[in-house]
Amino acid sequence: MLGNQVPNEVLLVLYCVTALAIAFAGYAQGLRKQPSRIPVYLMGFLACTVIILIEDIETPYTGFISVSKQPLIDASARLGDH
Repeated sequence: MLGNQVPNEVLLVLYCVTALAIAFAGYAQGLRKQPSRIPVYLMGFLACTVIILIEDIETPYTGFISVSKQPLIDASARLGDH
């Protein structure tokens, strides 16, 4: 386990704030005379996307977003030459 991961407490707060924001958005849409579900669905989708990306960035060598190790290898080789 690496020491640079997002703490579980931060992820828990992120989940709670997201759920609360979506709940408020749904409640506000329900108060309208002509409620539309599209903004609530869009907000839910965007919130899930952001959470997935935050969790994916936590592991840079696997997942949707992957970072090559080659620049670190090249930098190490250049520093070894000096």
